[in-house]
Amino acid sequence: MERKRGRFFVFVRAPPPPTSFFLFLLVILSSAGLSASQLGTPTAEFDTDRLAILSFKTLVSGPSGALVSWGNSSLHFCRWRGVNCRNHDGEPRVTALVLESLRLKGKLSPSLANLTFLRRLRLGNNSLEGSIPQELGFLSRLRSLNLSYNHLGGMIPTSLLQNCSELRIFSLSHNNLNRTIPRNLSNCLYLRVIDLDRNMLEGNIPSDIGSLPKLETVAIWDNLLEGSIPPEIGKLASLTGLHMRFNHLDGPIPAAIGNLSSLTQLDLSNNLLAGAIPAAEPHLSSRASARLLLSSNEFTGTIPPEIGKLEKVSAVFLQNNNLVGTIPNTLWSLRNLDALLLRHNHLEAKNAAEWSFLDALTNCTRLRILDLSINHLSGVLPKSVANLSKTLQWLKIHDNQIAGSIPTEIGNLSNLTVITMSSNLVDATIPAALGSLRRLIRMDLSENYLVGEIPATLGNLSRLTSLLLSSNELRGSIPPSLGKCPLDTLNLAFNKLSGGGSLPPEIGNLRNIQIVDVSSNRLSGEIPGTIARCEVLQYLHMHGNFFHGHIPSSFGQLKGLRVLDISSNDLWGRTPDFVGSSRSMTYLNLSYNNLDGEVPTDGIFGNSRTHYSVTARSKDQHRKVTFAELTKATDGFSPANLTGTGSFGSVYRGVVDWEDHKDVAVKVLNRQQRGASRSFVAECEALRNTRHRNLVKALTSCSGVDFGRNGFKALVFEFLPNGSLDEWLHPPERDEQEYGMGNKVSTEGDVYSYGTLLLEMFTGKRPTDDGFKEGLNLGRYVEVALSKRVVDIIDPYLSLQGGEGEARHANPMANGLSTRAVECVASVLTVGVLCSKEAPKQRMHMEAVVRELHDIRDAFLGLPLL
Repeated sequence: MERKRGRFFVFVRAPPPPTSFFLFLLVILSSAGLSASQLGTPTAEFDTDRLAILSFKTLVSGPSGALVSWGNSSLHFCRWRGVNCRNHDGEPRVTALVLESLRLKGKLSPSLANLTFLRRLRLGNNSLEGSIPQELGFLSRLRSLNLSYNHLGGMIPTSLLQNCSELRIFSLSHNNLNRTIPRNLSNCLYLRVIDLDRNMLEGNIPSDIGSLPKLETVAIWDNLLEGSIPPEIGKLASLTGLHMRFNHLDGPIPAAIGNLSSLTQLDLSNNLLAGAIPAAEPHLSSRASARLLLSSNEFTGTIPPEIGKLEKVSAVFLQNNNLVGTIPNTLWSLRNLDALLLRHNHLEAKNAAEWSFLDALTNCTRLRILDLSINHLSGVLPKSVANLSKTLQWLKIHDNQIAGSIPTEIGNLSNLTVITMSSNLVDATIPAALGSLRRLIRMDLSENYLVGEIPATLGNLSRLTSLLLSSNELRGSIPPSLGKCPLDTLNLAFNKLSGGGSLPPEIGNLRNIQIVDVSSNRLSGEIPGTIARCEVLQYLHMHGNFFHGHIPSSFGQLKGLRVLDISSNDLWGRTPDFVGSSRSMTYLNLSYNNLDGEVPTDGIFGNSRTHYSVTARSKDQHRKVTFAELTKATDGFSPANLTGTGSFGSVYRGVVDWEDHKDVAVKVLNRQQRGASRSFVAECEALRNTRHRNLVKALTSCSGVDFGRNGFKALVFEFLPNGSLDEWLHPPERDEQEYGMGNKVSTEGDVYSYGTLLLEMFTGKRPTDDGFKEGLNLGRYVEVALSKRVVDIIDPYLSLQGGEGEARHANPMANGLSTRAVECVASVLTVGVLCSKEAPKQRMHMEAVVRELHDIRDAFLGLPLL
C-alpha cells in the first residue's frame, strides 16, 4: 500500500491496530516529515543529489516556465518540478525525476548517475538528443527508465542492463538508436516491459530474452532487426504482447510461441517470415480483444482450421501473404471478431461449398471489417453475404473473379460505409437496393461487365463521397439524382452512357466534387455551364464523347482546375480566354475538336516548367486508330506476329501505312487479368506525360470493342527491330513472363527497378531464375557474394579486360580481370543491392545513385574524385 504526503512517500504494509495509532502516527511523521533544520544543513550525500540535478539542468532547456522552480534558493530542491524524494537515514534523497512532455531540448548529463537512490527516470516525449550516457548503468535501484519519444542516437549502452536487478520498465522507443539490442537482458529478472520500437536497431533478437520470467510486453517493431525469432520466447509464461512488425525477420514462426498461454497480442506483420502458419497458434483465446496480426510476410500453405480455437480474438490480419486453399468454416466460433483481413493472397472459392465460410461468418455478430480482395475467389457471390453482421462497415472483395450478379440483399447491411467489388466478372445490373445503404461513403464497382442503367436510387446516399463505376457496359443517362450526393469523386469513364443527352445540369450541385471523369462514353449535347458551380473541382475528364457547342466561358470560375481534357468531341468556336489566364492548370487537352482562332500565349501555354503535356490545337494529338485497322496490321493478331506475352497482355508486330511509321508494336490488353484496366489507364497517363530519348515512343491507343462487341484496349508503340532489353541482357534460353505485377508507380518503385536492372546487367541473372526461392532473391544472392566471392557472380559474358565471353573463376588476375575492374563492379553491385532493398525507406535516392556511379566510373578510369 502506498500513501502520499506532499512530495514524500512511505510504504506501510497495513493499517496498525487502534491501540497503537499514536505510535504509528509518530513513526510516519518521523520518517516522512522534514524539519527546517534537516533542510538547512545538508550532508555531503544530500548535496550530491542537488548538484546532480543542477548539472542536468545546465544541459537542457525548455519553454518558459518548464523548469522555473529549479534553482530557486527559497524552495527546497525536493519540491522542484518533477523531483520526488524520500527520506533515507534521516536525509531526503531523489528517488524520481519525472519531466515528461515538457518540450525539453538538450542532452542527458552523466551526472544523473549520482542520483544513487533514483527509482524512476521518466523523460519521455521531449526533444532530447545525443547519446545515452553509459554512466546511467550505475543506477542500481532504477525500476522505471523511460526516454521514449526523443531524438536520442547512438547505441544502447550495455551498462544500462548491467546492474538492472530492480528494473521493471525499459522504454527507449521512438528515438534514433542503432546497433544491436544488448546481449545482457538476463540480468534484469524483474523486467516487465521492453519498449524499443521505432528506432534503427540491427542484428538478431537476443536469445536470452527468454530468461525473463516476469516479462509481459515486448515491443521492438519498426527497426532493422533480422534473423529468426528465437524459440526461447516460448518460455515467457507472463507475456501478453509481442510486437515485432516492420523488421526484416525471416524463417518460420517458432512452434514454441504456441506455449504462450497469456498472450493476447501477436503482431509479426511486415517481415520476411515464411513457412506455414502453425496450427497450434498461440492461445489467444483466453483473453478478450486478442489480436493475431501476421500480414505482409511470405507465409505459405493454408489458413489452419485451428484458427477457430481463438474464440476471443477480435482481429485477424493475414493479408499480403502467399496463402492458398479455401477459407475455413471454423471462423464461426470467432464471436468477438471485429476485423478479418485476408486480401492479397491466393485463396480460392469456386462453388457454394467453398463459399460456405460466409455462412460461418454470420455468427460473428461484431464483425465490422471484411477484406477478401485480390484473391482467386470465383463463382457466384452467395446471397448469404447479406446475413453478415449488421455492424459490418467495410466489405471489400475487389480483384477476384466473382461472376454473376450483386445480391440485392446487400442493401440490408445498413451500416456499410465502404463496398468495393471492382475488377471482377460481374455481368448483371446494379441493384437499386444499394440506394438504401444510407451510411455508404465509398462505392467501387469499376472494371466489371455491369449492364443496364445507373439506378436513380443512388441519389439517396446522403454520405456518398466516392462513386466509381468506370470500365463497365453501363448504358442510359447519368441520373440527375446524383447531384444530391456529397461526392468528391465521380468516375463513370469507359462505359456506353448516352441517354440521348449530356451531363445533367444537376452536376453543378456537387459542391464538394474534385474529380469528374465521364470520358469514353457516348454523351452528347452541350457541356452544362453549371459545372462552374463546382468550386473545388480539380480534374475534369470529358474526352471521347460527342459533346458539341462552345466551351462554357463560365469554366473560368473554376479557379482550382488543374486538369481539363475535353478532347475528341465535336466542340467548336474560339478557345476561351480562361485557359490562358488560369494559374492552377497543369494539363489541358482540347485536341480533336473544331476549335478555331488564336491560341492564348499566357498561362499554361507560356509555362515551360509544366510537367504535363499540353495540347491546345485541334487535330495535333495522337492519331485515331480502330480495332479493324489493328487487326489488319497484325494479320488478325496472328501468332506469327506475337513478340511477347506479359502479365497484362500480349505484344504483336504490326505493319501500317502511315506517313511517319510503317512498323509498329501493338500491346493488347488482357481484360480477364485482374488489374489490367487500371494498368492500361496508368500506362496511358504515364506515357502521355513522359518524354525521354530512352523510352519507346507511344504513338496512339485504341479503346473500344472488337467485332464481337467485347471490350478491347491496346497501346501502339514504335517498333524496335533490335529486340528487347531482356534479350540483350540474357542470351536466348527460354521465354520469361514479366515479373512486374503493375504495382502503383512511385519513386521508390523506380529505384527498385533500376537496382534490379544493375544486378541483371552485371551478373547475367534474371530475378525469376529458378535458383531464387525459399527466401533467396537476386538482391540477397549478390549481397551475400559481395563480401567473399564477387568474381564468381560476375556475368562471364561481360568483357571487363581480356577476351570476350571468357569464363572467370576465383582468381581475377589470372583471367584477365584487373583488381580495379573487380572493385568497380563490386561497387556497382553494391549500389544495385541498396536500390533493390525490400523496404522502400532503405533504398538509395537517385541523386545519390548518380553521384555514386559517377565516382565509380572516375575511379575505374583513374580520374581524381571531386
